[in-house]
Order: sequence, then structure tokens, then C-alpha cells
Amino acid sequence: MADLAPEPFDGLAARFAKTAERAGPHSVDCALRGIEDIETLLEIGSSALQALVARGQDPSVPALALWREFYHAREALLALVEPTAA
Repeated sequence: MADLAPEPFDGLAARFAKTAERAGPHSVDCALRGIEDIETLLEIGSSALQALVARGQDPSVPALALWREFYHAREALLALVEPTAA
């Protein structure tokens, strides 16, 4: 709906569980809460986008906004378990 090209797969998402476990129990707890938050964000956002489509409205702009929220939440979650040097 946001009319974006697929992202390249970098492998960090596939390594997420093992990386989180090495980061320690506090990081695992934070990561689990972050995943739950992202899941809620996507459930609510997807429902809102479906409602727009059902009314015949263009969902592209709100879909892009939802994608950006997801992207930044995901990046923060991934940085929690595998931080990079700034």
C-alpha cells in the first residue's frame, strides 16, 4: 500500500534471537516488549488502512507513515541487541 520496493535482506533479523540472548536477560526482556509494541502498532495500523480501502480512499500516504513508524521501531529494537558504533 505504501508503494515501496522490497528491502534487501541483511541477515540481522535472522540472527535476532541468538544476538538477543547474548546481549543478556535485560535486553531479551526489552526486546520482547518491543516486539509486542511493534505487533500492536501493525495490527492497529493495518486495521486502519483496511478501513480506508473499504471506504474507497487512497491508503498510500498513511501506509507510508505506518511503514516509517515500523521501520524506526524495528531499527531501535535491532540496535538494542546489536548496537553499532556511531
